[in-house]
Amino acid sequence: MALALPVLFTLILTGFLLWPIFRDPQRLQEASAQQGLLDARERQLRSLKDLRNDLAGGQISQEDYTDLEAEIGKELHDILDEIENESGTS
Repeated sequence: MALALPVLFTLILTGFLLWPIFRDPQRLQEASAQQGLLDARERQLRSLKDLRNDLAGGQISQEDYTDLEAEIGKELHDILDEIENESGTS
């Protein structure tokens, strides 16, 4: 009996700690994918801001700016579409 109580307590505590991992793995995976898209969006927005600062500082030409802005804008548009699609399916 003296050994059963600590073992029971350990099993209950282990179950309590592991429950969030096993309760809904698909939901956890979807949240992780959504966070990845949000992180990608933030990186693209930061790149766009840096690009604008580079143009203002004279570090790149207007032609390079236009090309890079179009590329970043397309990538950002694709990411936003994916975020919208993920939100619509949830």
